[in-house]
Amino acid sequence: MRENWLAPARSEEERQFLEILLEHGKLNESERKYVLQWRDGRDGRGMHWNAFLDVATKRDMKQRVMGKPVHETAMRRHADLEPNTWFVAYFTSMGYTQKEMAKMLGFADDDGIRYHMDKLRERIKQEYGCSLKSVNTRRITRWFLGL
Repeated sequence: MRENWLAPARSEEERQFLEILLEHGKLNESERKYVLQWRDGRDGRGMHWNAFLDVATKRDMKQRVMGKPVHETAMRRHADLEPNTWFVAYFTSMGYTQKEMAKMLGFADDDGIRYHMDKLRERIKQEYGCSLKSVNTRRITRWFLGL
């Protein structure tokens, strides 16, 4: 697994993600307890603790948050993506720039990111039957989330 795949440990981005999860995540009491523990933890591991990844990626939690049809659509789309293309789609949906993505994914420059963005745009164009020009960041985000 890549280091800092979601947000740098103990960063402001990580704190914001946890706050959103607490506010909108439809967590059960046990999940809420874990998220509060990570948010308030002082050990520096934050979301990079393996137990967090286990809970945060639980299918039933995602399905409760997103709704079954949207969740199934998103999971079907994700399953067909190469790992780096998945990361580019994810980071795009989180608002990262291509330069930031290149750094996080270990690419020397933006060319690798553009390659994966082109693959995403073509895939979305085919699925929606839209023009390539209309596949912008918002459309990639909606597609990635299953909407």
